[in-house]
Amino acid sequence: MLETGEAMSVAKIVAGVVIGNLITAVILWLIASFMVESWKADAIVDRANQQYEAMNSTN
Repeated sequence: MLETGEAMSVAKIVAGVVIGNLITAVILWLIASFMVESWKADAIVDRANQQYEAMNSTN
């Protein structure tokens, strides 16, 4: 059985690892969502450019 001090240090290490993983997951999620949003924006801009070119070619 672990001593109280050892258990506390193990708990601190485990908590640090868990918090570190959560922070990493949040950062990766933010990057991924930003990339998806910029991809959507690029698609919208491309579509708008296509419509603009189509309108200009018919005139």
